[in-house]
Amino acid sequence: MTSSKAGSVQAASPDRPAFHEHNEGTTVDQPTTALDTPEAVLANLAQLRQRQEEDRKARISSIRHARAIGLSNQAIGAALGITEAAVRMMIKRVGDPASQEERCGA
Repeated sequence: MTSSKAGSVQAASPDRPAFHEHNEGTTVDQPTTALDTPEAVLANLAQLRQRQEEDRKARISSIRHARAIGLSNQAIGAALGITEAAVRMMIKRVGDPASQEERCGA
């Protein structure tokens, strides 16, 4: 199955793995086969967990910077594709230096 639309999936063949097309580029999925060892799959999962943690830290850092320069939670949420309430929860979870300064009277 092949399509030119963004977000489509092209079928895999023995010499070509399946991949998904996205607006921002093309990523190749690493399909699981009977030849994959449990260790290889676990190593891949650990690598994905590490990337997810790095992405989370970068997102939090960007949110803190955006708040420090005066952007609203609504504007931040719109840029990230999440709700204003989700931004508020993330800030509350990690702390917001801008709101801490306001509380301290700085």
